[in-house]
Amino acid sequence: MFRPKPPIPHPWPSPWRWSPIPKISRRLPRRNAVTVCIAAMAMGLTKDNKEYPLIIGASDRMITAGNIEYEPPRSKISRITTYTVALSSGDVPIQAEVLNRTCSQFGRVSADNPDIYSVEEIADAYGRNLVDYKSQIIERTILRPIGFTWQTYRKGYPDETPSWFKKAIMRVFQDIDLPETDTIIAGVDETGAHLFVIDANGYSSRLDSIGFASIGAGESHAKSQFMFERHTPSKSAEDTLFLTYLAKRRAEVAQGVGKETDLFYISLKEGYVDLVEEQNALEKVYESIIRITDREIVKLKTLIPKIFK
Repeated sequence: MFRPKPPIPHPWPSPWRWSPIPKISRRLPRRNAVTVCIAAMAMGLTKDNKEYPLIIGASDRMITAGNIEYEPPRSKISRITTYTVALSSGDVPIQAEVLNRTCSQFGRVSADNPDIYSVEEIADAYGRNLVDYKSQIIERTILRPIGFTWQTYRKGYPDETPSWFKKAIMRVFQDIDLPETDTIIAGVDETGAHLFVIDANGYSSRLDSIGFASIGAGESHAKSQFMFERHTPSKSAEDTLFLTYLAKRRAEVAQGVGKETDLFYISLKEGYVDLVEEQNALEKVYESIIRITDREIVKLKTLIPKIFK
């Protein structure tokens, strides 16, 4: 009677029985965007009628940590230096680690550290730190469980590695779904006011010519307000302050945008300044405008001819 020989054990597991490839998409699910962060460039005016550049910004307090979204009673505006801030949207643990690394490079904010750093240099450093940290996450969750590091992976596979294993690794890299992160780096330096937006891949976009930036779930609502008002970097600080507050309030209709608001401005003369008392005044003006607008709309509607009968 013929008896087949038992199969020879192979050092690599059979693809149809068990796969050592971790499913990263299950470990790091993508979350829908929440929050809204806004920054705009403007021009202030001294008592001698000399213009100087400003950054004016606003943010809610909504944050995302894993599968949790909530609005804590504290500002989420992060100061990197005395003259530069980071406004972040997306996964808080990732953003906190990247921010900590960036602050370590340029020194913590304190009275003993009044140095003026290039905003572009800070934005580039933030983007590099984001890429480096996400690479570490990929190494820990994908490569190390199968016995690789980035160093050994770049050297190539052993000769006996089956082709299905190589293809499976490539599929995992293609399906990586790390949490989304977007960041606005806004500040002033010796060359003027500057705005940068850093996406989830660490790519930095300069928005100095546009003069405003927004990220988060309320991004499109806030941008449309600036576009409607035809904002430019040369607009006055007073007009830009109210426009920024108006954009934040209009963005609150988007799902995931918090009701709390934090306002600030940055100048070379004063550095970072919170606008608390001014915010109360802006809220009263905003509520008055809304009431007036609603009454006017009701009156104007009566002028529309009755087309449908």
